[in-house]
Amino acid sequence: MKLLFRLGLLGYLFVLFAGPAYSGTATLVADSNKNGNFAPGGFTVFNAKLYFAADDGIHGRELWVYDDVNPPGMLPAMVADIQSGSGSSSPSDFAVFNSKLYFQANDGINGAELWVYDGVNPPSMVADILSGPGSSSPRDLIVFNSKLYFTDNEYVYLDSELWVYDGVNPPSVVDAINGYNLSDFTVFNSKLYFAANNIGYSALWVYDGVNPPSMVTWFGPWTSLSNLIEFRSKLYFYFTYEGDISLYVYDGVNPPSMVTWFGPLTSGARNMYMIVFHSRLYFLKNDFAHGEELWSYDGVNPPSMVADIRASSYNSDSFVRYMTVFNSKLYFAAYEPINGYELWSYDGTNPPVMEADIRSGPGNSTPKYLTVYNSKLYFSADDGIHGRELWVFDNNIQPNPSKLFPFSYQLLLLKGNTPP
Repeated sequence: MKLLFRLGLLGYLFVLFAGPAYSGTATLVADSNKNGNFAPGGFTVFNAKLYFAADDGIHGRELWVYDDVNPPGMLPAMVADIQSGSGSSSPSDFAVFNSKLYFQANDGINGAELWVYDGVNPPSMVADILSGPGSSSPRDLIVFNSKLYFTDNEYVYLDSELWVYDGVNPPSVVDAINGYNLSDFTVFNSKLYFAANNIGYSALWVYDGVNPPSMVTWFGPWTSLSNLIEFRSKLYFYFTYEGDISLYVYDGVNPPSMVTWFGPLTSGARNMYMIVFHSRLYFLKNDFAHGEELWSYDGVNPPSMVADIRASSYNSDSFVRYMTVFNSKLYFAAYEPINGYELWSYDGTNPPVMEADIRSGPGNSTPKYLTVYNSKLYFSADDGIHGRELWVFDNNIQPNPSKLFPFSYQLLLLKGNTPP
């Protein structure tokens, strides 16, 4: 009887103390800003290295690189102090084009302009599009038809416009689409689609690379579009009307139509977080019973909720963010009140699981910018000790067994005691 009791107790304590069965290990890469937040972001893989913007507390926010391949174990290193001194050049909107890394940066003299880095020589400005200290602020960089497209504010035209760069000649305006702010460039059916929003109205536009851009559909007052993404040979996007959001679809021929109504999403969710995984489209939706949670759509049947991750209270949000496909699973950041805002995964079949409690307990490590590099998952997180730094999740490194059998529990077994 004592043996059966202890075996039963073993199972009980394993469930009670072990916590989630993590499939890998999250590790701090380096404490690169010992007096504050390194805050890496904008992760982009180029020339088998990981590039990003970060602040070491000395040079401001600049361009950094991490090489986990040659040689392994290299610490993150600053590529260049583009805005010399403690000022920040704030690199952003990275894109790889013609074997070079392009991005927006501000050198403190010419404003925020288009820059390029070849991986060897120092980064250089491509063009001072808005001459002088003003900023043209090129953003949403995308490669289409072997050219680099982006939008910026050159101020000769009204609002942001569509620009193109062939890698040789100076960047130039494709066409003046006056009155709109352009964003969310996406290639669909061998054409470049984008959202055009302004205060009070919006439209979907298309460009074939030859003829002038044209309007697909105008959506009228109090609307906006975002998150254009291709799924099952159709174009999907968020459609907002007076604060309420719906999922819309466009087949390239017929007018766009609504798939499902999302309701009022949590602030910030409007600008990202829609992804294709295992032949389904994943996104966030609030059904007014479970709060804002992770949902999926197969393109045919009505969308369904994946799981009520934050099931602690009625209509509470799990704040799923930064969805990324890695090792045949969907990884993301999510919140539930016991472990806080941490790294989660979903295999497409079983319920989502927390992969790492980086900031132990109910504190929030808030993983951001999940990016796959060298068969590992890199991201920004705050463990509550080192500030926001560069972290890596590796499926090839299994968790320490002591996490599954805590020291206090091991002592309990050795002494033959039972819990109080």
